[in-house]
Amino acid sequence: MPRSHSGSIPMKPLSAMSARARSDRGFTLVEVLVAMVIIGGVVMAFIMSFGGIAKGVLMSKSQMLASNLAQEKMQILKQMNYYRLLVTSAPVYLTQFDPPIPYDGGYFPPERILEG
Repeated sequence: MPRSHSGSIPMKPLSAMSARARSDRGFTLVEVLVAMVIIGGVVMAFIMSFGGIAKGVLMSKSQMLASNLAQEKMQILKQMNYYRLLVTSAPVYLTQFDPPIPYDGGYFPPERILEG
């Protein structure tokens, strides 16, 4: 190995030292912040999607319940004798809805629906 003028340990070139220092340095603060912003955005998008999924499940459940109740009532009406069916020309209105819902108050009184 070549020795320096003073007879001490040989010196490496400056360019080799700076290349090694750059590779051993690790991540910069800017790189860490950019990574945190990207990961935070992905996590927020993931969390926000759960609200839409929950709303969709609730709507689907409500529609299925309404469809099942309507099919049940239709089956009851189909099994009745024609002369037992009561068709009215004076419907009663449920005013708690907008618009009010008309129904035959003589034969179909209001019912409570309990979902279990």
